[in-house]
Amino acid sequence: MVACVAPLGGWDVATLVAEEPRLADLSNHRLGDLIPYPVPVPDGLELVSCRWRSDRPIHVRLHVASERLIWAQRAIESLSAGLPNVELAAEAVGPGAERGLPAAQTIEVFEVDPEASEHPIGVGDTLVACDVSKRAHATFGTPSTAEIQMRSFVLDPLDELVSVSPEDWTGAFMHELGHALGFQGHLRSGPSILVRDQSVLRRAGRAALAGKPWRDETLEALYRLEPGRVLGRRSLSVESQRWVRAAQRRVGGRGDPQGGPLAKVGDRHGEIEWANGAGEVLRLHFPFWPRQLRGGDAIVAFPGTLTRSALTAKRSRETR
Repeated sequence: MVACVAPLGGWDVATLVAEEPRLADLSNHRLGDLIPYPVPVPDGLELVSCRWRSDRPIHVRLHVASERLIWAQRAIESLSAGLPNVELAAEAVGPGAERGLPAAQTIEVFEVDPEASEHPIGVGDTLVACDVSKRAHATFGTPSTAEIQMRSFVLDPLDELVSVSPEDWTGAFMHELGHALGFQGHLRSGPSILVRDQSVLRRAGRAALAGKPWRDETLEALYRLEPGRVLGRRSLSVESQRWVRAAQRRVGGRGDPQGGPLAKVGDRHGEIEWANGAGEVLRLHFPFWPRQLRGGDAIVAFPGTLTRSALTAKRSRETR
């Protein structure tokens, strides 16, 4: 017998597959490697998926120039053609253009100055903030912002800048688009742009540049789930629950897209943030979020320095 590779996401994918008949014909997806987003609930956390709505186009605004604009457009066309029920619309705006409207379904793509001291690790990097404010809102479980940063030059072993080849840049961009579409984490294996295997990404880049569609069953599986689909539930440590309650009270418990919370997760850490009417932002951090999920113990969260200062006075009054 050949053993299946254990999923990385820290939640029960077998239960999801059993409950979702729409996934039955996707035999090669690795949805279990998805890192879910945290949603505060009275008894702990819900773990949810996050994706754009598929009843309207997802706009990809390209703040890029020269041949990379063509590469990006080919990548978008390839993914859009290979993903049923997902329409990606490329919009060339060029470097220096202003961001689109926050309310629009928009992924912003920027180029990083090769001489900049701060830059993505590797060719690209993506940041997504997911609306986990309230299930009654239509935006629950959808990205509120998504931004990709791409580099056209990388450092070689001698710390010299070398240009990224067309197929490598295009494959890396498709990989970042996968994250911007809502899938956080990386697959252990498989023919997906969500792996870290450079040979797979290069093959995807070549296919896109040749005008061929790229079908990705893992992304397709994500888009067969409803936005904000509950993937699991976890308990929070007692101290972490106190910080969550303090943050919610600080912002007035509004629970709306303007006040948050918004959730952000990555390969290492996660966080939830709230904002109040005074422009104050409160953040709770989930250190080593994927590792905590896989560990099975109560989840631990702690506030950032500024958030701790803002909440300490409130909490001291509550405990008197």
